[in-house]
Amino acid sequence: GINAEYGEMAIETLKVYEEKKKFKEFEQRTITNPDLESMSLAALLMIPVQRVSQYALIFEEMLKRSNRDHADFVPMSGLLGELKAITALIHERKEESAKSMEVYKVYTKIKPKIENLVNPHRRLVREGPLKEQTAKKKEKPYYFFLFNDLFLKVKKKNPKKEKYKYKDHILLIEAGAKEEGVTSFVVKTKAGKKLVLVTETALERDSWVRSFNECFVYLQSFEFYTGEYLKVAK
Repeated sequence: GINAEYGEMAIETLKVYEEKKKFKEFEQRTITNPDLESMSLAALLMIPVQRVSQYALIFEEMLKRSNRDHADFVPMSGLLGELKAITALIHERKEESAKSMEVYKVYTKIKPKIENLVNPHRRLVREGPLKEQTAKKKEKPYYFFLFNDLFLKVKKKNPKKEKYKYKDHILLIEAGAKEEGVTSFVVKTKAGKKLVLVTETALERDSWVRSFNECFVYLQSFEFYTGEYLKVAK
């Protein structure tokens, strides 16, 4: 399980550095190293994870060709069951790791850095551009990330790049969301903070509100969860 989780995270981290010149040179030396059989770093990192599932296939094939009366048949059957359970756990951890990696990717795109954005329980639910309606009824474009416990507001720094500037956030444990207007909805906190957000269509508005409601249901399952405000670097 741990191998699967860190294998996936290591590969995603490689992607962050793959555009850097020195790293490219290092990776090229790795690929051309005959002792490593011309394998990339990503391929090498995944070998331990892949081998477990290969072991299960080997044992399964051995059992098919073994006599049921053989003394090793029952112990091998038990071992095969354990290998299959481990393989299933690895796949489960890989899925969890992929979800955590989505949060990490958001973390790398935002400045200033948000120290505690990556959190074991946090999952990215959806993201997208929305227009915020001001008190004077003007509409300002922002980009939003909805996590299972948090609503994050950012500003795109460059239209051509996925780089954002942190603007604000709301803890969902303290908020509610509902439709307002033909293509808008409201996110309001218990303290009275209010965001009026405008979408392109009523369907998009309904989809956002539905996502918020799913997050609220998720948070209700944590009886003692009180939320934690983000720590934004200065």
